[in-house]
Amino acid sequence: MKPYVVVLVFMALVLSSAVTGIGSYHRTAHAIDQDLHQALSKTLMEKRSDRITADTIRTYRQYLTIEELRERAYLAMKVTRRDGQSRLEMVGSADCSMATIYQMSDQRLSYVLMLAAILWMVFCYRPSSIEEDFMTSSSSIVLGGLTYSYSDQSFYHEGSHIHLTPMQQQLMTMFFEAKDHRLSKQDICEVLWPKKEDPSETLYTLIRRVKPIIEKEGIRIESDRGRAYYLTVNPS
Repeated sequence: MKPYVVVLVFMALVLSSAVTGIGSYHRTAHAIDQDLHQALSKTLMEKRSDRITADTIRTYRQYLTIEELRERAYLAMKVTRRDGQSRLEMVGSADCSMATIYQMSDQRLSYVLMLAAILWMVFCYRPSSIEEDFMTSSSSIVLGGLTYSYSDQSFYHEGSHIHLTPMQQQLMTMFFEAKDHRLSKQDICEVLWPKKEDPSETLYTLIRRVKPIIEKEGIRIESDRGRAYYLTVNPS
């Protein structure tokens, strides 16, 4: 499957999860406002008082239909202005933070979509899948008389194993896997000797020792003014 298709599906699932979650949050917030409003209206009709008492609050909370609000809801007296005149009126509210509203909202579909996005990425990019896809398209790299096998990460010539030291093996693997089989001096040194202050001489020695081994297989290591090295194949 094309990488961009995988990413598009993942992004679509994540976006759907976010939109669904936000939508559920806003619906819950609206439902809370509506419940507070209807409970206040019924309380005012029943009590018909401009004073807040324990009985008023108890009645107000009994009219709430959302169970979670009953311990959070409260009444207060608020000064408002209408037609240029100030008046005192009772208002209902609830101590609900964004986190509380989120917890009260139904996020099950949002969670399912997010889980689907995660499982999709795990399925598409699990290490075994990547390796299988790559090995299917190319199980080895052939350059000159040398063949690099991904299965055992070794070099062969006509089926015979080529013996290399661990450092030589790592260098040649880097060359074979690099684009155009070209590596900068800095890249080689950072991988092979990351803690060494100036590994230039060590690199020169390593390349000098590798050269006769691979030249037998028709491959040469060329230098680009000391800044980079690349592999070339001798004409047969």
